[in-house]
Amino acid sequence: MLDLVLRFLGEGSVGRRTGWPPEGDRPARFKSLVAELHNETNEWRWSPDHGFPDDPSSQQIKDAGLDFVAWKQVQDSRVGRLFVVGQCACGNDFETKLQDIDKGLVKLGQWIKPVCFATPVRAFCTPRHIPNDIYFASINQEAGLTFDRTRITLLAEASAEEVRAAANDDFVELIQIVVEDFEDISKE
Repeated sequence: MLDLVLRFLGEGSVGRRTGWPPEGDRPARFKSLVAELHNETNEWRWSPDHGFPDDPSSQQIKDAGLDFVAWKQVQDSRVGRLFVVGQCACGNDFETKLQDIDKGLVKLGQWIKPVCFATPVRAFCTPRHIPNDIYFASINQEAGLTFDRTRITLLAEASAEEVRAAANDDFVELIQIVVEDFEDISKE
């Protein structure tokens, strides 16, 4: 999902997968992950609430509901970027994850102060189709900018060549389900 959100944001956008379990170069400890975000953006300052551990184990906190962070690069090094903080929910229980990133960023604010200097856009991503406009609007109000199957498909189709070029074995089958006539060219 991070790749599609970056395409949605356009040129000059970058991001990090922050969800659990860690993959690739994502640190296993949340404090280390936040430190990397801080080093890349000069925002996201680790500052746990009083009584909270300074370096909690992954059993105490995995990702605080944060599956990805995307942002637009700015030409200066000052704070105040556009951030998108995202939650992904694939299961039948996706509605239970609508507030994983709450409107006031209270959960993240227990660990990070400030999370960022300009209020971030919250995003909610699900491969499920959200069937009607009223329900879709309510999901957007509760969880933030919503990417459901329809929106994901339209974004993927709009950048089909980029998606194909970036495809890897782990995602080929999923992309084939969503994007009609997708061919796995990653092995050619």
